[in-house]
Amino acid sequence: MGSNQQICYREPRFLAWENIGMKGKACLVRLAIQRVISATSFLFLAMTTLQARTLGQELRDPPVPDPGALLIAPLEASLRSRLEEALKARSYTRAETILVEEIERNPKSTLLLRLLGHIFFLDAKYLDTAVAMKKAEALSPLDEASP
Repeated sequence: MGSNQQICYREPRFLAWENIGMKGKACLVRLAIQRVISATSFLFLAMTTLQARTLGQELRDPPVPDPGALLIAPLEASLRSRLEEALKARSYTRAETILVEEIERNPKSTLLLRLLGHIFFLDAKYLDTAVAMKKAEALSPLDEASP
């Protein structure tokens, strides 16, 4: 083992750069690059883990329809309560059933149709979402602030 290889194992801050040969300088540069790569890998891993935790949190807490939409929707208090319970439990099928039954009694309610469209969206029933929103739009134009 030559003296240049031993330089890689010595603390570089105690050596003068001018007193190190070409092999020793190459070795020190390699060590510096390895440290940068290690630090970068650690930061990448830490950021990926943090992002995964954040994403996991978002997946556990999916968006719910605007609470204001539930308050202004033309629903009886008992139906509104059952609908809120179904949404809190993420029982979207039960919430859809409640709204479909109410829409059959009140087919001209754009608020109920929009609310149903939002719940279909949460349940990943995108075609049903489009149909419900199109029916609501046929009754009255939708705006950007529609619940």
